[in-house]
Amino acid sequence: MTAGGISIPAPWKRRLLEYELLAPLPASLVQTLRLLKDQRSSVHDLIKVLQYDPAVTADILKLCNSPYYGLSRNVSSLKESLLLIGTNELHRMIHTLVAKRLFERNFHGYEEEKGELWRHSLAAAMIGEELQKVVPRLEIDLFTTALLHDVGKIVLDSEVKKCQGEIEALLEDKELSFSDAETKVLGINHAVAGAYLLERWHLPEPLVEAVLYHHSPGEQAPSSPALYASLANVLAHLLGFSASKDALLTKGYPDLYKAVGIQESDLEKILARSLDKIHDTLESLLSTQEKE
Repeated sequence: MTAGGISIPAPWKRRLLEYELLAPLPASLVQTLRLLKDQRSSVHDLIKVLQYDPAVTADILKLCNSPYYGLSRNVSSLKESLLLIGTNELHRMIHTLVAKRLFERNFHGYEEEKGELWRHSLAAAMIGEELQKVVPRLEIDLFTTALLHDVGKIVLDSEVKKCQGEIEALLEDKELSFSDAETKVLGINHAVAGAYLLERWHLPEPLVEAVLYHHSPGEQAPSSPALYASLANVLAHLLGFSASKDALLTKGYPDLYKAVGIQESDLEKILARSLDKIHDTLESLLSTQEKE
């Protein structure tokens, strides 16, 4: 089931459309994503778009020179950086910058402090990248899927804040998950809202489905990308990169990693590698943000 086949209350459809109009992504990022989908585009085409956005250019150079990429020398030009990292890594980098722009404001309905949602999303992405190295070939990029799994929260945040008391009462009295409480109070949850948004942004159907079901992976087949997206989300919380008030969220994580066929010893290695990458990338992006 994709976002196009799910039932979304009419008021929320209007609100999601309004969000796209009121909070558009930087034009340079939108154009770059379109170019990356076009096999006829070249590095020169990408440079022509990105060179006029100093903030995005600065972020790309900062990331290229971070320990995450481990380049043998520092790069100082956009052209050099794009040639060195290649198209696949540029895809991930642009998605990271898109997420950074989406998550950089305060989300009072979901966060205790500014930046929690962004740090959680980036941590989940790094874990997703490591998970993909030890699982059978998937039809989605787990880095991007995990990075965007909570994108629905950017739209629901103000309503969650308004209804916080009612949602928290449900969490305490009925032991519901946070997403179930959202649905009961708001008529929609962040997984559904996120999947709907991502489909409108023309992201691949398997990625949309993974976001849609990342809080209900048990409804999917064992090979479903939703299982891996859910595991990346839970592991990010377990590492301390959390922006959730859902006490039940990490309860079933052993069942998750067993369901995808990962050994506990492999899981420990995945978490160790992910943690180094998370700290390196956060340090690079946050230091760039401080200069803007």
